[in-house]
Amino acid sequence: MRPLIEESDQRLFTEVVPFDFTNPSVDPVQYESDMIELVKYYGAYGLSANQFGDSIRMVTFGAGDDYSSLWNPTIVGKSEKLQYGKEGCVSFPYLIMNVYRPQEIEVKFQLSDGTPQSYTFTGLTARTICQGIDFLNGIPFTEVVPRSELNRGMSKRKTIRKRALRKERGLRKLYKEMDLTEEQVRQVETYRTQRTNPNPSKQSTGSTEITEQGDSLIISTDND
Repeated sequence: MRPLIEESDQRLFTEVVPFDFTNPSVDPVQYESDMIELVKYYGAYGLSANQFGDSIRMVTFGAGDDYSSLWNPTIVGKSEKLQYGKEGCVSFPYLIMNVYRPQEIEVKFQLSDGTPQSYTFTGLTARTICQGIDFLNGIPFTEVVPRSELNRGMSKRKTIRKRALRKERGLRKLYKEMDLTEEQVRQVETYRTQRTNPNPSKQSTGSTEITEQGDSLIISTDND
């Protein structure tokens, strides 16, 4: 699976020019399909093409089995009412900050065949698209918060990262103790990554059944 570019990469801070449907650099239909798989793989609500270093002005978002892509998106209207809440980004792992976003936005964009569209998005979807379009404009979410909030987030990031690494070490030890096969480990890791699963409390993946209890994963296999 394609890796995300580093958070210090200047391509994240560079505005992406509109995609030219008359002289496309990629097959839009295939690229959109690939982006959907990447959003699922990284367990994100949405991703922009330039998070992978691609100079393509599009963002893909969604959850479960419902995903959409906006080509050449532009916010043409937004509500005065704002939503305030925690926001993260897979390009900046372990960094969580409180960010103000419009509660509602109107976006003009194109479909993968170049057809112009306009649609109004609200709530979490509006938040996700705002972050994605900001990325396309060369503005990562670290650039849209006050310095005090960024400093607070960066300070907490260290703690979150340490906690996550401890959990990873514990899981690797558990995998070894359970004598899981490489395929079963892959199934568990896929489950953990795809946190947008419509029914995240329980999932059967091949020979492995995974159930969440609080912060713990209960892993059952048919090895016996």
